[in-house]
Amino acid sequence: MVSIENPVEIWVENLVLMQKISLSMIMRKNLACTPLDPHLMLQHQQPIQIICLCQQIHFVTEIEKSIGKNKSLFEIYTSFNKQIKILTTEAFDSSQNLFLLKVRSLIIDIIYQRDVLKSLIEYSPQCDSDWMWQTQLRYYITDSSCMLKMSDTKASYSFEYQGNQQKLVQTPLTDKCFLNLAQSSHLGFCGNLFGPAGTGKTETVKALGAALGRQVLVFNCDDSLDFAGIGRMFIGIVSTGAWGCFDEFNRLRQDQLSVIARTFISDRSLSYQYILIITHKFLSPICSRANTIDSKCN
Repeated sequence: MVSIENPVEIWVENLVLMQKISLSMIMRKNLACTPLDPHLMLQHQQPIQIICLCQQIHFVTEIEKSIGKNKSLFEIYTSFNKQIKILTTEAFDSSQNLFLLKVRSLIIDIIYQRDVLKSLIEYSPQCDSDWMWQTQLRYYITDSSCMLKMSDTKASYSFEYQGNQQKLVQTPLTDKCFLNLAQSSHLGFCGNLFGPAGTGKTETVKALGAALGRQVLVFNCDDSLDFAGIGRMFIGIVSTGAWGCFDEFNRLRQDQLSVIARTFISDRSLSYQYILIITHKFLSPICSRANTIDSKCN
C-alpha cells in the first residue's frame, strides 16, 4: 500500500516504486509455475508486459539447454508452431479488444522467437557463446532482478509499466539496430539511426526501450530548439533514468549542433555530474539517448 499523506512528489515516487515491485513479484510467481503457460496467464488477465517477459526468459532458458542438439531445437520449434496456432485461433474467436491486443503482442514475440529458432537450426551453433546466439537480446532471471544481455552488453530490466502498447515486428534490420543501440549505450555514446521518414527509426528506439523496461521520451527537434532547451531536457533524462529519443536531430540549427553534440558526449563526465549536484539531482546509471536523422532533411 502507498500512503497518500505524503507530499505529492514523494507519493508519486513511492507509487512508481511499488508498481515496479509488484511487476517483479508477478514475474517471479509466474516463473515458479512449471511448465510456463502464457495462455493461462492471458486467461488470468495479467499484464502483457510480464507475460512477454516470462516468455522471453523461458525461451532463452530452453534454447541454452538445447544448443548443440538440433533434435531438441526442432522439438521447441514444433511446440512454438502449435502455440501460435492456438493463440491465433483464440484471437479470431475473441471479441474483447484488450484481450486481442495482448494476444497479438504475444503472437508477434513467439513468431520472432520461432524465426530465431529456425536460424539456429540452420546454423547449428555448438555452444551458447556462439556469435549467432550472442547477438540476440537474451533475458536471464537473477536473485535480485532480471538481466538482459546482447553481445558484451549487460543491462537490468527496469520494470517501468509499459501498458498494452502495440509490439514492433522485428526484422533482421531491427536486430542490427538493436545491437548498435545497445552497444553505443553500453559504451556511453549516443546511437544515431539514419534513414528516410516513415521507416520506423523512432519506433525502433521505443521498442528497444520497452524491451529493457525503460521509459522512452521522444522529443521532436526543429530550428527553434537551442542548446539551453536541450540541456534542460537532458538533465531530466539523466536524473530520472529514462531514455531520450531526439527525433529528426539534423533539423537543429548548425550553430547549435556542436554545443549540443558536446553535451551528448559528456553526459557521464565530471562536469555534467557537477551540474546535476547543483540542481539537486542524481545521475541515473540506466539513462541513455538516441537520435534519429532524416536522410531527406536539408
